Amino acid sequence: MAIVKMWKVDEDDEWLCSAIQAFIVSGIEIEAQDRCGTMILGIVARRGQRSATAALLLARANPNACSYSGKIVLHKAMDTTRLATKKDMLESYRNVLSFILILGDYGTVAKPDVILQWISIKEFAVAKARR
Repeated sequence: MAIVKMWKVDEDDEWLCSAIQAFIVSGIEIEAQDRCGTMILGIVARRGQRSATAALLLARANPNACSYSGKIVLHKAMDTTRLATKKDMLESYRNVLSFILILGDYGTVAKPDVILQWISIKEFAVAKARR
Protein backbone atom coordinates (compact mmCIF):
# COMPACT_ATOMS: atom_id res chain seq x y z
CA MET A 1 0.00 0.00 0.00
CA ALA A 2 2.91 2.32 0.70
CA ILE A 3 4.09 2.32 -2.92
CA VAL A 4 0.66 3.48 -4.05
CA LYS A 5 0.53 6.25 -1.44
CA MET A 6 3.98 7.53 -2.33
CA TRP A 7 3.49 7.30 -6.10
CA LYS A 8 3.39 10.69 -7.82
CA VAL A 9 0.37 11.01 -10.08
CA ASP A 10 2.41 12.37 -12.99
CA GLU A 11 4.79 9.39 -12.97
CA ASP A 12 4.39 6.35 -15.25
CA ASP A 13 0.96 4.94 -14.45
CA GLU A 14 1.63 1.76 -16.41
CA TRP A 15 4.61 0.89 -14.20
CA LEU A 16 2.43 1.29 -11.11
CA CYS A 17 -0.20 -0.95 -12.70
CA SER A 18 2.47 -3.59 -13.40
CA ALA A 19 3.67 -3.36 -9.80
CA ILE A 20 0.12 -3.78 -8.47
CA GLN A 21 -0.43 -6.77 -10.76
CA ALA A 22 2.80 -8.33 -9.46
CA PHE A 23 1.67 -7.77 -5.87
CA ILE A 24 -1.70 -9.37 -6.65
CA VAL A 25 0.00 -12.41 -8.18
CA SER A 26 2.21 -12.71 -5.08
CA GLY A 27 -0.89 -12.82 -2.88
CA ILE A 28 -1.26 -9.29 -1.51
CA GLU A 29 -4.54 -8.65 0.31
CA ILE A 30 -6.11 -6.12 -2.07
CA GLU A 31 -8.68 -5.04 0.49
CA ALA A 32 -6.22 -4.42 3.31
CA GLN A 33 -6.92 -1.11 5.05
CA ASP A 34 -4.57 1.57 6.34
CA ARG A 35 -5.07 3.19 9.75
CA CYS A 36 -7.95 5.29 8.35
CA GLY A 37 -9.67 2.29 6.81
CA THR A 38 -8.75 3.30 3.26
CA MET A 39 -8.00 0.49 0.83
CA ILE A 40 -5.68 0.62 -2.17
CA LEU A 41 -8.70 1.16 -4.42
CA GLY A 42 -9.59 4.25 -2.38
CA ILE A 43 -6.11 5.66 -2.81
CA VAL A 44 -6.11 5.25 -6.58
CA ALA A 45 -9.63 6.73 -6.59
CA ARG A 46 -8.43 10.00 -5.13
CA ARG A 47 -5.63 10.09 -7.69
CA GLY A 48 -7.65 8.97 -10.71
CA GLN A 49 -5.17 6.28 -11.73
CA ARG A 50 -7.11 4.33 -14.36
CA SER A 51 -4.80 1.40 -15.06
CA ALA A 52 -4.23 0.72 -11.35
CA THR A 53 -7.99 0.89 -10.85
CA ALA A 54 -8.63 -1.61 -13.61
CA ALA A 55 -6.02 -4.01 -12.21
CA LEU A 56 -7.58 -3.89 -8.73
CA LEU A 57 -11.13 -4.31 -9.99
CA LEU A 58 -10.12 -7.20 -12.26
CA ALA A 59 -8.59 -8.80 -9.16
CA ARG A 60 -12.05 -8.43 -7.54
CA ALA A 61 -11.45 -5.50 -5.20
CA ASN A 62 -14.83 -4.51 -3.76
CA PRO A 63 -15.83 -1.04 -5.04
CA ASN A 64 -18.59 -0.81 -2.41
CA ALA A 65 -16.42 -1.39 0.68
CA CYS A 66 -16.42 1.38 3.30
CA SER A 67 -13.55 3.06 5.10
CA TYR A 68 -13.72 3.63 8.84
CA SER A 69 -15.33 7.01 8.18
CA GLY A 70 -18.21 5.25 6.41
CA LYS A 71 -17.29 6.49 2.94
CA ILE A 72 -17.12 4.17 -0.05
CA VAL A 73 -14.60 4.65 -2.85
CA LEU A 74 -17.18 6.48 -4.98
CA HIS A 75 -17.70 9.09 -2.24
CA LYS A 76 -13.96 9.71 -1.98
CA ALA A 77 -13.70 10.10 -5.74
CA MET A 78 -16.59 12.57 -5.73
CA ASP A 79 -14.88 14.58 -2.96
CA THR A 80 -11.79 14.76 -5.14
CA THR A 81 -13.74 15.98 -8.17
CA ARG A 82 -15.31 18.74 -6.06
CA LEU A 83 -11.89 19.83 -4.83
CA ALA A 84 -10.40 19.68 -8.34
CA THR A 85 -13.25 21.85 -9.64
CA LYS A 86 -12.67 24.47 -6.95
CA LYS A 87 -8.94 24.57 -7.61
CA ASP A 88 -9.34 24.52 -11.42
CA MET A 89 -7.39 21.27 -11.73
CA LEU A 90 -8.90 19.98 -14.97
CA GLU A 91 -6.45 17.10 -15.46
CA SER A 92 -7.18 15.73 -11.99
CA TYR A 93 -10.91 16.21 -12.53
CA ARG A 94 -10.76 14.32 -15.85
CA ASN A 95 -8.76 11.44 -14.34
CA VAL A 96 -11.06 10.99 -11.35
CA LEU A 97 -14.17 11.26 -13.50
CA SER A 98 -12.90 8.45 -15.72
CA PHE A 99 -12.24 6.45 -12.55
CA ILE A 100 -15.88 6.98 -11.51
CA LEU A 101 -17.03 5.61 -14.88
CA ILE A 102 -14.91 2.49 -14.38
CA LEU A 103 -16.41 2.04 -10.90
CA GLY A 104 -19.87 2.11 -12.43
CA ASP A 105 -18.88 -0.64 -14.84
CA TYR A 106 -17.86 -2.79 -11.86
CA GLY A 107 -21.08 -2.40 -9.90
CA THR A 108 -20.51 0.40 -7.45
CA VAL A 109 -23.63 2.04 -6.06
CA ALA A 110 -24.09 5.40 -4.36
CA LYS A 111 -25.59 3.96 -1.18
CA PRO A 112 -24.58 0.33 -0.75
CA ASP A 113 -26.28 -1.73 1.91
CA VAL A 114 -24.23 -3.68 4.43
CA ILE A 115 -24.22 -6.79 2.26
CA LEU A 116 -22.76 -4.99 -0.76
CA GLN A 117 -20.04 -3.52 1.42
CA TRP A 118 -18.75 -6.99 2.27
CA ILE A 119 -19.26 -9.16 -0.81
CA SER A 120 -16.98 -9.58 -3.81
CA ILE A 121 -17.72 -8.40 -7.33
CA LYS A 122 -18.61 -11.94 -8.43
CA GLU A 123 -21.10 -12.31 -5.58
CA PHE A 124 -22.48 -8.85 -6.44
CA ALA A 125 -23.18 -9.94 -10.03
CA VAL A 126 -25.05 -13.00 -8.77
CA ALA A 127 -27.07 -10.93 -6.26
CA LYS A 128 -27.89 -8.34 -8.94
CA ALA A 129 -29.12 -11.04 -11.34
CA ARG A 130 -31.47 -12.38 -8.64
CA ARG A 131 -33.15 -8.98 -8.10
